[in-house]
Amino acid sequence: MDNLKFYAKTAAAAMLRWLLISGLGLILTIIGVYIAIHLISNNTGAGYAGARTGSAIGVLFTIITLFKDEFWSALLLVASFASFFIYTIVASKISLSFIIGSLYENKLADLIGEKVTGTIRAISQKPGWEKSVTSVASMKEKFLSATKEDSSINKIQQKAIGYALKKAKLEDINFAKDNPNLPEDISNRVMTQLSEAAKPSYNLLWIAIGAHALLVVLALIFDHT
Repeated sequence: MDNLKFYAKTAAAAMLRWLLISGLGLILTIIGVYIAIHLISNNTGAGYAGARTGSAIGVLFTIITLFKDEFWSALLLVASFASFFIYTIVASKISLSFIIGSLYENKLADLIGEKVTGTIRAISQKPGWEKSVTSVASMKEKFLSATKEDSSINKIQQKAIGYALKKAKLEDINFAKDNPNLPEDISNRVMTQLSEAAKPSYNLLWIAIGAHALLVVLALIFDHT
């Protein structure tokens, strides 16, 4: 019961982090788009008339002219729209790192290692299983499918295992049927990736915010009329 409360609390805290970072990204996106449009609208040059025709050539001409005459504002406009997706990706990475870090803090990470070992052992004991494994990618896919079918592995554990498995390098592991250490070998690689991901870093978030702010400053300096 205590573990269930922990997982529920961790999932809620991770979702809150995702919402806060994504919300911040949305606000910065709106600010960037507003500033870019405001700066661009101050330019009454005839070069933008092509957009009013509604033709593809007119729109293309307008975009080219826009980047030519007001490069920083145009770049800010495009980057602001793209940045929202970047913020959501960063939010997902930070939230997942928080989840994995919480597992380690509460000494529940070893439980994941045991589940990984047990799942791999169950797969490797099935007759002819190695024939369906043609590559490392197919092995990872087979393992991920098995974890999703295992009712004893909850959603948080699945996310942690899925992330670590995608990052883990398994190319040098012997997938032969007669490899008795296969479950432990894969489990050790997964746990290594989890250990590295357990330290959340906000560097990507600060870089994204800094780059966005820099574009705003450059647009205001060079395109302000």
